[in-house]
Amino acid sequence: KKVVWEYKTAPTNEIHTCQPLADGSVLVGECGTCRMIEVDRQGKVRKEIKLQTTTKNVHMQIRLCRKTPAGTYLVCLTGENAVREYGPEGNVIRTINNPGCPYVAVRLPSGNTLIACGDVHKLIEVDAQDRVVWQLNENDLPSNPLRFVAGVQRLPNGNTVVCNWG
Repeated sequence: KKVVWEYKTAPTNEIHTCQPLADGSVLVGECGTCRMIEVDRQGKVRKEIKLQTTTKNVHMQIRLCRKTPAGTYLVCLTGENAVREYGPEGNVIRTINNPGCPYVAVRLPSGNTLIACGDVHKLIEVDAQDRVVWQLNENDLPSNPLRFVAGVQRLPNGNTVVCNWG
């Protein structure tokens, strides 16, 4: 019943993502300022990476951002239908174009990237050459049609958990 950590942004901005990091800080993706920041538990910004997007609509700039085990960052650019991977210093190292607006992207131990494409009702897994190597489409699960895929996690046993919003 006690707030143990909090980060607030300006009222004109939006925060759709945060990720606790191994060093105790938290990765925050901030729309409006269009940046990722790593904030320590005392509220001090330890690192800032400005994100590149042509999307002016604050709500459509970014969704989930995730730091990978390699220290890079996967950023879902919803307004551009792309996942962009940034290096530790903020340089763009890869852009994965998507069939719809990506909501979350997760780097798998194999090196592939699992991407929830919310508005086109599908989940895709792409390899290092951006080829789709697996996908789950809207009507692939009997009696459980995908609507807006808003979250995904690959379990150690190979199963995939899907957050099917709506």
